[in-house]
Amino acid sequence: MTLAIASRSHLTAAEMRGPVAETTDLLADLKLDKVHLARYSPRPHTVSARTMPDDVPAEEKKRRLAALETLQEQVVAEINGQYLGQTVEVLVEDQVKGKWRGRTPQNKLVFFSDDGRDWRGQLARVQVTWTGPWSMQARLAEAGCAPGEVASTEASEVGARATR
Repeated sequence: MTLAIASRSHLTAAEMRGPVAETTDLLADLKLDKVHLARYSPRPHTVSARTMPDDVPAEEKKRRLAALETLQEQVVAEINGQYLGQTVEVLVEDQVKGKWRGRTPQNKLVFFSDDGRDWRGQLARVQVTWTGPWSMQARLAEAGCAPGEVASTEASEVGARATR
């Protein structure tokens, strides 16, 4: 397992035994939809700022952050890939570059085309035709698709609870 993680995130063997490895392992294991990552910097007026030197060069911090961002991109691409071919409901926000943009109950960004009506503020049932780590492409679902048919009932319920 260590080699696979090192290969994916480009960390050295020495880093794999320390805090950087723990963070990488945690992100790989949790498979979160969204994380907020930042380069390390000492926070003023904290014990660590007073007692621990900031001995990691800026370029190394940048490299470590890039490795974590790459890992997270892979995780989210895998999560979103589960939606491929599924019919999902999106709340349409607006039109961007000729495509409608909306979000699923799980806050997944979805783009679809339809010149036939103004979807702004409406719920649309769409079938996912492409997935990437940060968004998905879809087409309007066929009339025969059951309303509310989404990637998974469990995911829908979690998304609904998260938005309450």
